[in-house]
Amino acid sequence: MCGFWWADPAARCALRWNQRRTVGGGFKPPPTRVRNVWNNMALNVIWLDDPASGKRKLVGGKAANLNQLHSGGQVPLGFCITTDATARMVPVRSSEASLPPDLYADIEAAYAELGARCGTPEPAVAIRSSAAAEDGAVNSFAGQYQTLLNVVGMDAVAAAIVECVAAAYRPHAAAYRKRSGAGADEVNLAILVQEFVAADSSVVAFTANPVTNDTSEIVINAYWGLGEGLVDGSSVPDTYTVDKRELRIKTRSVAKKEQMCAAGSTGVIEIDVPADNQSRSTLTDEQVGEICSSAVNLEARMGWPVDLECAFKDGKLYLLQCRPVTTLAQDGRAWSVQWDDPKDAVLTWRRGSLETPLDQSFEWYWMQGWAKARRETGSGTLPMRIYVNGYAYEAEKPFRIGNRKAQEDARKKTEREIPELWRNEWLPGLKQKRAYFRSLNLSALSNDELASVLVEALPWYCECAKMHAHLGGTAVEAVGHLVEWYRKRFPDAAESEPYRLVQGQSNLSVEKGHLLWQLQQHLIPANEELLRAALQSRKKQGRWDGLEGSFKEVFDQYLETYWKDTPEFLASLVLKYAEQGVEDPHVKLRQLAAEREQFTAHVRSLLKKKEREVFEELFQVALANYPLTEDHIYWVDGIAAHYIFPLFDELGRRIINGGILKKKRSEIKYLELNEIILWGFGVRQPLRARVVERQREFDQRLKLSPPEFLGACEEPTTEEEDYLFWGPSTPLEAPKGEVRGVGASPGIVRGRARVAVNLDKALQLQPGEILVCGTTDPHWTPLFAVGAGLVSDRGGALCHGAVVAREYGLPAVVGTLIGTKKIRTGQLIEVDGQSGVIRLV
Repeated sequence: MCGFWWADPAARCALRWNQRRTVGGGFKPPPTRVRNVWNNMALNVIWLDDPASGKRKLVGGKAANLNQLHSGGQVPLGFCITTDATARMVPVRSSEASLPPDLYADIEAAYAELGARCGTPEPAVAIRSSAAAEDGAVNSFAGQYQTLLNVVGMDAVAAAIVECVAAAYRPHAAAYRKRSGAGADEVNLAILVQEFVAADSSVVAFTANPVTNDTSEIVINAYWGLGEGLVDGSSVPDTYTVDKRELRIKTRSVAKKEQMCAAGSTGVIEIDVPADNQSRSTLTDEQVGEICSSAVNLEARMGWPVDLECAFKDGKLYLLQCRPVTTLAQDGRAWSVQWDDPKDAVLTWRRGSLETPLDQSFEWYWMQGWAKARRETGSGTLPMRIYVNGYAYEAEKPFRIGNRKAQEDARKKTEREIPELWRNEWLPGLKQKRAYFRSLNLSALSNDELASVLVEALPWYCECAKMHAHLGGTAVEAVGHLVEWYRKRFPDAAESEPYRLVQGQSNLSVEKGHLLWQLQQHLIPANEELLRAALQSRKKQGRWDGLEGSFKEVFDQYLETYWKDTPEFLASLVLKYAEQGVEDPHVKLRQLAAEREQFTAHVRSLLKKKEREVFEELFQVALANYPLTEDHIYWVDGIAAHYIFPLFDELGRRIINGGILKKKRSEIKYLELNEIILWGFGVRQPLRARVVERQREFDQRLKLSPPEFLGACEEPTTEEEDYLFWGPSTPLEAPKGEVRGVGASPGIVRGRARVAVNLDKALQLQPGEILVCGTTDPHWTPLFAVGAGLVSDRGGALCHGAVVAREYGLPAVVGTLIGTKKIRTGQLIEVDGQSGVIRLV
């Protein structure tokens, strides 16, 4: 079973602490408050205006930055609980967070002194984390740790401190630390206790435009009341753009402000903004100028563009937090990596896409499944993935199980076993899992039940990845070994020729076309009229109830088998097939099977005895594995995504309804998997602030120019498996008037091109036209019965388009990389599927 958050003692501690607070009715102080006269208060508590609080390792980044600002009375009074002190509160393997008696006594004394300085015995305070790595030049850690406002009384202060420390050990913060280059267990957390400012208005100012990277501008966001709604993105603020040199307001956008955060008797409440203030600018021009002057001075003092949080109370400006603007575009140093294993630095890491936090945390299970499959096959490499500035980089790390012969024996054994495993175990298991997911009424489940379903699905998702690796990897390699042998034995053969040895076998794509043909044959006028009316209707229910006879049976059978297709999509295809009189693909399949038998016999006749023995072994394994290269796309990939992602969607809907996310459900992708599950189990965290910060960070990273490779930084030799499935990595050279790719299905055809960037465009394909597209997947399969040929930008000889084109007898060239750019709809082209050439006529 895959490891997960409950395996972390600190995470269990956090959950128990949350339950203790919720169920127990408040914080239970330590059993004794007797202060030891031999205490270590100097090591436990440091005042914010003490020069020692400028040491980041001692008080964390947030407090150290504020220490530099502590002049002129603009920073609220406060003290810090040091990193050494908090380290005694929650050791990584402790069962429960607590304050040691001596530390409790020191905090109690400091809180009393703060009250004396503020002129009140029990002052309201703000309690914030201040980690050593926080608010640094590279990572802000915004939203990763805890902030609690308007905390009154020593018992409440103690409880809040424990909550801040416990939050730092939760999985989301550990994951952020690891992604940011720090160790997951390197917490180094201090706690900042400051006089609470019940703000009239709150402000966030940037001395460099965080959207355009323009360092000549100051951008200010402001809102009435406390800053919670401002920094967590739940409120649309007023925005002011200021010329930094002249301190002149260049633009001003005043939002309608209906609700605001304010101080309650304790804690924070949400209230209506007074009617007179709802459409009024939060800041006066004078206040904008005061903020800009302070921000520019701080930038000069700090030496970097600052992200400044501040507030106005009774006309006075208070500085609450100052950190570097971490989302500005960075130079090449941002792509340096601290390798966990020095040997990884000599690997070639190829760049993937920029991924959201949810994708990153979810992808771990997929990678683990691939690694399992590689070990089972005795493959010489393991897939590795790292994230740098949110971009995925992948490499293959060499490893060896036994000697070379043991690896080869393991590979052959797995290739022989895969078809039987698929028939007897994997496919029945996938069908059973599909039935289970379809039986669930997600909207009727409680939050914790929904989270439990997701937790239970993750090990299964890991197994799906293992199946995918075998069926899309091991099975592909099994065919590839036959192809490689054939090309060495017959070096003058066309690239597509060896695939004639495995053609003519049924798969789900062919059967899909056959069911559509059956529907075309059973389409009586009454059903045709109902289909056309249903496609025009706006009704959501009952549109297909009137279908009759055998047509309805096949219609339902199709939707049961190809569950991702909608009734609307199916109805459109049936009408298109009926209009064009499409032939049954089984006819072509039988023809191809007969040709396979003849061609196989011909190849055998050309071989010597020893050659024939090698050929027979490779041929039988490849023949059994070939249909799986296509079928796994429906079952493994389809089920894994089709049934797990709705769980995220439903949890996202509930998080929005709970007021955590206030915009749209797609924002859930900026949360991590652990955070979503913990929310389902009732653990409340500052998710809104994290989403806002991560979305802004993601948008900034889109503007970066990540290097193509890290590590060895040389393009590796393309693996045969990769080439067979993905095709060339760069366009093949071709003379003027031609485009070249992989000859995937033999034959020559001339016709008009239909360039389709998506499936909707592809549905416009007419008989005799040649489909030109980026790539295809099972949804596109019915169009192979309509078109005369295929050209695709991506793919190799074993990609979906190539496999299906061969079963339909269509000439096909795949992996051109530039076909959709060089060819236009209506253009006359000639496709030579044997040589891999497209001629622009």
